[in-house]
Amino acid sequence: MKPGGPADQLADRLADVLTPVLGPVTVEGLRALTGGASRVTWAFDAVTDTRGRRSLILRTGPIEELYASMELEAQAQRAAGQAGAPVPNVLVADNSPAALGNPYLICDLIDGETVVRRIERQLDAAGREQLLGQCARALGAIHRGDPAGVALSAEDQLSACRAQLDAMPDTTAAFEWAFRRLAADRPPP
Repeated sequence: MKPGGPADQLADRLADVLTPVLGPVTVEGLRALTGGASRVTWAFDAVTDTRGRRSLILRTGPIEELYASMELEAQAQRAAGQAGAPVPNVLVADNSPAALGNPYLICDLIDGETVVRRIERQLDAAGREQLLGQCARALGAIHRGDPAGVALSAEDQLSACRAQLDAMPDTTAAFEWAFRRLAADRPPP
């Protein structure tokens, strides 16, 4: 992209958003990532005189509430992290589009692969077994998380999630199976 173009403008606005959290900051290496299903994802480095270079992720979402809000996602991510789930540290999240043009969440970058097909190709039987154990431990930690600090709705969550899924243009069999199982053996609120 050209200097002064959209990426440079976003970098300048990101620096403004991060300054209250990190102090005066320069954004370098801003690049769009692939693989985000419902969010636009960017990687970049925040550089400060006092803290050095920190690799971060910016996720932006649509203004409409089809998906969970960025602030709700940040609260849930923090609760999961406090319970021991392997999640990145969230620096800042905001549902307002004022600063960056869309709601956003900024967190630390965690190196790794997110594209399922690539992960599948890289794993042998032992690797798949190890990944299954890691996923089970992460899910256990998430479920041990304290929801008290997460601004969840008082409405019936299963019905609300089902309605959200039905409103989406497409879905996967895994979600359909999960909803059928939850409906058949409904957990307590």
